Amino acid sequence: MGTMPAGTAVREDYLAYLLRIWREGKDPTTWRASLQNPHTGEQLGFGSVDEMLGFLQRQLGLRPGAPADPAGQKREENGGPPGL
Repeated sequence: MGTMPAGTAVREDYLAYLLRIWREGKDPTTWRASLQNPHTGEQLGFGSVDEMLGFLQRQLGLRPGAPADPAGQKREENGGPPGL
């Protein structure tokens, strides 16, 4: 992982992510999420499902004027639930 195969073009009309969602703690309403770009290996962590959905909306241009990758976005080492 980490690099795209030679000759692979970056498409602006296609996004791919591996999505992980897990429950955090004992609160049944507290969910965390991460997205991993399969082409680059980059992993993004989110404190809530709403944060992840906001990120995806910005990536798709559904929130005009908002930065596509806000400075406050967490980059995580494993990008997943504890134990991964």
